[in-house]
Amino acid sequence: MAAIVNTGLTLRGLRNEFFTHYDQWTQKVPNLWQKLCTVIQSNGSSETYKFLGSHPMPRQWGTGRIERGLNVGSFTVTNDEYELTYSVDRKELEDDQTGQIRLKIQSMAASVARHNDYLLSLLINDGHSTGYKSYDDQIFFSAAHTEGGSGTQDNDLTDSTITTPSAMTTTEMQSVLRQMLVAMAGFKDDQGNKVAFSSSGLVLVVPPGQYPAAMEAVKARQILGTDNMMSTMDVVMLSLLSSTDTVYLFKTDDVIKPFILQQRSPLEFASQEKESEKGFQTNRYQYGTYERKVMTYGAWQNAVRMIVT
Repeated sequence: MAAIVNTGLTLRGLRNEFFTHYDQWTQKVPNLWQKLCTVIQSNGSSETYKFLGSHPMPRQWGTGRIERGLNVGSFTVTNDEYELTYSVDRKELEDDQTGQIRLKIQSMAASVARHNDYLLSLLINDGHSTGYKSYDDQIFFSAAHTEGGSGTQDNDLTDSTITTPSAMTTTEMQSVLRQMLVAMAGFKDDQGNKVAFSSSGLVLVVPPGQYPAAMEAVKARQILGTDNMMSTMDVVMLSLLSSTDTVYLFKTDDVIKPFILQQRSPLEFASQEKESEKGFQTNRYQYGTYERKVMTYGAWQNAVRMIVT
């Protein structure tokens, strides 16, 4: 009589397998969304944001208080549903001697863990396109942002002095970074005053071809004999970027970050096995994830795009 090998692939075992590897993957680099997104818990099918935008500094009392309501810009974001489902034949589950189904569950966990970065990459890639708007009703990366008395402000820059746009030199990258920093540090609030700015929390996001120059530009101790003030900046290579000639600078330590992850329901892992109607009728078991969430744009002031040509 053949020996019966217990593979441990019960529902509890598979669920533990999934969440163990999900947790491991969420701790891997880049998981850029954890840096760039303000996480907000949603309590309904959608949420309306009216608080986004810059806020002025306190003023002297003078003749008394000046009431300021929530900023005019507002938008409503509806939660989406996401799922990933695998179907397994009962015999495959019972006869799995090599751990192939366990590997499938591990791969499933990795895909789900990378999903937020995938959603983030879509927002970054499309942030200059019609319809992809910030709270001020302007395209997220735009030369036409305005807010109260701020005047027109630009977080979508271009540098046409680059020799090879898809692979900048270190010197070119340093020049581009200076321009992006100057632009971000110059943004004004709705009273026309510059917003307080520091070098903390800066993240440079680049496509693979720009990564070597970006690392050299940011991590060098000195630039032309002068201490490098950008050495505390994080550099993240994101292969999901659609353009090789575009780099992005984000500030991540503000109250409202460049992007918002709105979470309605937490990630679930569930199954339909032999006790279910489908399992009983077909001898096929289903294992799947489900969550409700949506990712959207946050504070455009904490994001600058640079196209090099």
